[in-house]
Amino acid sequence: PASFVLLSIDPAVSAKSKSDYTGLCIIAYSKALNRFGIRYGAQVRMNSKQIRAKVESLLETYPEITAILVETNQGGQILIDSVFNDLPVKVITVHQSVSKELRAEWASIEFGHHRVYFEEGTTETQRQLAAYNPETVLHDDLIDAVTTGLVEIRRRVNDDRRNRISPLVKSFEYI
Repeated sequence: PASFVLLSIDPAVSAKSKSDYTGLCIIAYSKALNRFGIRYGAQVRMNSKQIRAKVESLLETYPEITAILVETNQGGQILIDSVFNDLPVKVITVHQSVSKELRAEWASIEFGHHRVYFEEGTTETQRQLAAYNPETVLHDDLIDAVTTGLVEIRRRVNDDRRNRISPLVKSFEYI
């Protein structure tokens, strides 16, 4: 059972053949089970109109998506302003301030604790994650979409839990 589902997007700067891909990943999270489910993953080279059509198609296929998470480091804000401005779901932005290697390390904690599950049809996502080596990988956009989504969900869940702890418990937290 999913508490919420989001579409994580690592956008490319352009759709040219020499550009990076746009990474798309649908991630479900269950608060009750403290588990993630990777429901979809793809890397595509598309212009902004094609990305809009792809996102609309994903929203129709996966109506449980309640938010879109977009990395804004390299042109993502342009996509938000021109492509995602009137979609029927919340659009969340994240500007990365830590390296992708560190984000991958943080996400690996979730894998190490067996909290990430893959649905059928996500073989390419699994293959890319298993083969990830920052020194030899040419395109890591799908990996970025996955790790950004996992890290951002975990951060928000932890922040939510901390905010729900009573003041008395908080005072003993750092003793």
